[in-house]
Amino acid sequence: MRLRMLSVFCIFVSLSLNCFIGSHRDACKYNLKESSGEADCELLTISAFVPTQNNINENVVSALMLSCYQYYEKLKECNKEEYKYMPAIYGMNVNPNPISTSALERIASGK
Repeated sequence: MRLRMLSVFCIFVSLSLNCFIGSHRDACKYNLKESSGEADCELLTISAFVPTQNNINENVVSALMLSCYQYYEKLKECNKEEYKYMPAIYGMNVNPNPISTSALERIASGK
């Protein structure tokens, strides 16, 4: 009976807070999609067809390329095998400046 009440309560909380329960991998991908990296990659593909005539456009394309590269590097980090079974709650941005996972790993290892 208590387990049933607890599960109903968890479902109610997750629906009312607009958050999802899933793996760390899903949470990482969700947070990446909420960032500007994916949009920068889309802008980069559009800007490839625009002729550049000055340094400002070249600088913008360079910045978009760097942002897109960083996005795919973070996406590759999200797909690590150990994150597949690690539980996480995601969907609601309660911490706008989260500590990166590499920083958390350094803290956990004591380095």
